[in-house]
Parts: sequence; structure tokens; C-alpha cells
Amino acid sequence: MIETLETAIREPGHTFNDLDPNIEAFIEQHLFGEAEGKTLDGGFSIRIKPMGRSAVQRFRSRQVDAVARKRALPDLYLRYVWERCNAGSDAYPDKFLETEPHWCGDVYTAAELERAGTWLLERELIDGVKMANSDAPIRAKITADGEDVIEGGRSVHDPAPSARGSSHFMTSIHGGNVQIAQQSSHVTQSQDNRSGAAAALELVDAVLAQVSELPAAQQVSVNSAAEELRGEAEGHARESVLQQLGNKVFTAAVVAGATAGSNTIAAQLMPHLAKLLHAIGVG
Repeated sequence: MIETLETAIREPGHTFNDLDPNIEAFIEQHLFGEAEGKTLDGGFSIRIKPMGRSAVQRFRSRQVDAVARKRALPDLYLRYVWERCNAGSDAYPDKFLETEPHWCGDVYTAAELERAGTWLLERELIDGVKMANSDAPIRAKITADGEDVIEGGRSVHDPAPSARGSSHFMTSIHGGNVQIAQQSSHVTQSQDNRSGAAAALELVDAVLAQVSELPAAQQVSVNSAAEELRGEAEGHARESVLQQLGNKVFTAAVVAGATAGSNTIAAQLMPHLAKLLHAIGVG
């Protein structure tokens, strides 16, 4: 869809002859543009509206966000290592690259993956066999801490709920400024004030990145659900609605991926959905 909008922006009056009807409907329903000048053989041009230009700008801004791109890869790779180890096998970086992991359609490079592997190794989330010419394992295994991240539905960038081997414990409080455990010196108090709206927008970004390479027909329903969630997050940000729409866009992405033959989308998006539910006090 993004490519269609960009073509219409770049070439005003361009005739689209074989455009998927679902994409045409999606563009018009979301006020991204309007079909005009239809010919007898079904061709037409698209007059772009301001919201269409904004949609393209948002996507391309995400695509060139170097910080977001770099932060996303360790989560993707750790999930892959966990999946391989859970299946009784080690994880190999070159095999991971064969799956073409990407950020908004741009595939990660071997150098980026090595940096991500080194980052995970330094934080003891993975372990494995190293070679003299690589700082990251060429054959990786998940560690107990890495398992905790994945199975706890967290991102590698989230703080751990407690320090392994420590006598401290962490209590998270959703909402107000409640004071606890004033008599104990062995308690770390943490108030989780992360915005549900911010977590919802993060889920939207992750969903759009995951489905960007799917066939256009499969993207339509996902994009629609993603825009619904974005609208709520940027508007009222009601917790019950964020929960409903978060589950809706997650399901739409998983179904779209399965239809297109991809069975990895659920695993990639689950940490983002879990973060949203946690932020609004559900998970």
C-alpha cells in the first residue's frame, strides 16, 4: 500500500491497472486518497489526500529511525535463539539471516546481527561458541536470563523484575504514588507509570513492520486494525479500548501471516502485546 501511495504522490495522474480492489477500498476508507478517472478496462488514478501523505511520511520515518531499528534486532534474534533451543537445536546467525529479518521491509545485515549478538552475550541473555574473528557466538544457546525475558513477555530493553541471586524483590505499582515496605531495607520500590498509549503505538509500529512484506491483500485488514489502534492511542487512550484493539490488531496480523505462509509473526509480536497489556494493568 505504501508503494501505491508513493507512486500516486510521485506521479500525479498515474494509471493503476491491476491494483488489488482491497487496497483501493482501504485507501478510500481511510481517506488516504480517492480513485478518479476510471477507464473502461478498470484503470484509474489516485488523488492523494493529506492523510495519505502523512501515512507515507510516518512509515518512512519509522523505516529510517536508526535507533528503533537497532533496538528491535536484539528482541528478534533472542526470540529466534529461544525458538531453536526450545526445539532442541542450537541457533546459527547465518540461518537466522536466511529468514530475512527486517525493519519496515529493510533486511538486517550480518554486521548488524553480530552487534546484536554481542549485545545479548554481554548481558548474559545468550551464550555459545565463539570464533576468533567474531565477538558474537556463531552457535548460540539461550541462557536462563534469556528464557526469563522471552517467557515473561518482556523486551530485552525492559528492566528485569528482580535480580537473579539477590535478596531484593521488586514490587511494581500501576497508578498513583503508593508507598510500601517502609520498614524493610531489602525492598526495591518501582512504580510503573508507562503510558498505555505509548505501548499501543509501539505495537502498531511492530505490527506494520512485520506485515510490510506480506502480499498487499493480506495487509489490508491489518493496516485497518493498526490505524484503529493508533487513533485510539493518539486520542482518548481508554484502557479497555486499547486492550480490545490491541488484541484485534495482533490477531489480524497473525491470521494475515498464516494466510501468506508465515508462522513467525505471533512470536515476534507477542512481547509488544504483552507490554501493552502490562502498561494498562491487564498483563
